[in-house]
Amino acid sequence: MYSAKIDLYSIFHLNLNYSSIEVAQREDVISRCYWPLLNLVESSKVPVGIELSGYTLELINELNPQWVSQLIALIAHKHIELIGSGYHQIIGPLVPSKLNQANLYHGNRVYKELLACSPSIALVNEQAFSSSLIPLYLEAGYQCLVMEWNNSASANSDWNPKWRYFPQQAITHNGDTIDILWSDSITFQQTQRYIHGENNREKYLTYIKKHLGTQNHTLCIYSSDAEIFDFRPGRFHDEAFLVQSLSEWKKLKTLFMDLQEDPSFGFFLPSQILNKYQKKRHPHKLLLAKASLPVPVKKQGKYNLLRWAVTGRDDLKINTACWKFFHSIHTKEVSDWVWRDLCYLWASDFRTHITEKRWQLYQAQLKSMLPKIIYRNNNTLKTPSAITQKNQYRVSSKDQLIHCENTHLDIEINPSRGLSIYKIRFKCLGELFALGTIPHGFYDRIDYVADWYTGHYTYETIAKHKLTDLAETEYSIRAVPNGMEFIACIDNELGQINKRISVRDKEFILKYSFDLEINSPGVLRCAYMSFLPDFFDVESLYIEVFNGGDEPDRFAINQIVDHGAPISHLVSARTGFGDTKGEIRIGDKNKLIKFNTDKSQCASIPMLKFEPIGESYFLRLFYSLQEMDDTSVNQGRKKIVTDFSVTITVGDDHCSQTGS
Repeated sequence: MYSAKIDLYSIFHLNLNYSSIEVAQREDVISRCYWPLLNLVESSKVPVGIELSGYTLELINELNPQWVSQLIALIAHKHIELIGSGYHQIIGPLVPSKLNQANLYHGNRVYKELLACSPSIALVNEQAFSSSLIPLYLEAGYQCLVMEWNNSASANSDWNPKWRYFPQQAITHNGDTIDILWSDSITFQQTQRYIHGENNREKYLTYIKKHLGTQNHTLCIYSSDAEIFDFRPGRFHDEAFLVQSLSEWKKLKTLFMDLQEDPSFGFFLPSQILNKYQKKRHPHKLLLAKASLPVPVKKQGKYNLLRWAVTGRDDLKINTACWKFFHSIHTKEVSDWVWRDLCYLWASDFRTHITEKRWQLYQAQLKSMLPKIIYRNNNTLKTPSAITQKNQYRVSSKDQLIHCENTHLDIEINPSRGLSIYKIRFKCLGELFALGTIPHGFYDRIDYVADWYTGHYTYETIAKHKLTDLAETEYSIRAVPNGMEFIACIDNELGQINKRISVRDKEFILKYSFDLEINSPGVLRCAYMSFLPDFFDVESLYIEVFNGGDEPDRFAINQIVDHGAPISHLVSARTGFGDTKGEIRIGDKNKLIKFNTDKSQCASIPMLKFEPIGESYFLRLFYSLQEMDDTSVNQGRKKIVTDFSVTITVGDDHCSQTGS
């Protein structure tokens, strides 16, 4: 029926640091999963890619060096291709660029030492991609990335569906490019389901053959874990039942051999696929991410960036600790082992379904390493010993609002709504107020009819009323060096929240100190910033943010963006920004406002909401300290003790020295 073929390729992901695998099970995993994979390749002659971190390779070499020797032989005979990862499986868009560089460098060093080869293709860890990672991979010697098609395509409705069958190129905002081979979440899950007995052979082959077309093209038939065949990590209650009498690796081998013998299919190594099709076609240069999905991640919506950032057992706490570690060493000469230790602490598997035993071990390791570092948080606001005012401040009260003004800023604060910001103007940007409260009824749409405040927090959990600080609040005012501060202490059923608003020269600073105890998973977000809708030129509106690279990712804000929208009753949000330099820039062709936070104080995640409404628009930035998903559902009673602060200023090139 079809004269064209599908050139198939597969990549098996090996990870002995897998969250649900106990340390004592590692030798069992090598025996039941890793050896059968090599045996499959050797006996069937079906070529495959194997991706593993340098750390996993070191562990295997420690526990079973014969496996490493066999892998070397199969690589030498071009039956297996090594696909790179890094020293650890790390979520690149969540960590600083220097840590990403160290992770790639040390991963490549281990590959060279133990396998005597250097991979040219890398599988993006957890398929969590940002454009700013491209230069780091290129610098590390990689020519191609394996990245999931499905989620990137869903955010780019203008893409041609046929592009999924051919290598393309990913491009950065600055024009750097790298080759892309596509993985496919739907296809690899179909393969898993067939091997696990959830689908029969006929249904599976029907699915695969529907990808046949009128010209030769490619399809990644598998690009996921090796540890799920003939072994169950115990991660989910609904994992497919393991039938001890039936070897899943033998079933997979039979499938691969049958497809290899079918004239409609053929198997190749990933680099062979790339070389074959790059010579025939001119690839398209694609921006994989958009403001609505700034960091594409593999599989269904619950697998989003927040999974490793602000969920889990206590992602906020351990990520903040890692940032403290990083800030203590990143400008110093330290040994390679210090960087390897930090790569270990930032590994993704400690942030998802980590077992209780391994979680306790990780906590002990983290605790033992942190006292060794010296860290000073230079952004901490300190009470001055003497008051020296360089800028004249005028503070007054009118219409139940506090009015504070200096040469550069004009701010109104609402104490009857928890010291929320009624409006704020940066004088050098003109007469329009930038941020503030959008009153009830401003938008003529029922889903936007509420009051939209600025400078507050919310806490939500299942089947309970939302908690906020939007209530009548007692406050105090004090003068500090070159500024004024407005301070409130707010108690609720969860604990105490201290709130401080500082007006300092050209800066507006909002600071929270949380000391809360929660009994069940919930969603804690703060520092909501509602932009007044006549402030920006919507046609040139954009956001810039660092997502793991040296340069920022820049996104046009020209379509609906709703990072904080829930996916289900279990998964509270869709995505966010990595914000790995703690600076968000939102602007248009004439104006720019910056939002700066300290990740080593609180590793929060910024989120954006934008929607055109009639002739106007709704635009809001806010920060998440905790979200809910399947990794946090059983966390139980938990303390949230953290400081969070955000400093809001005008972009340096958008304001004169003296203001106007």
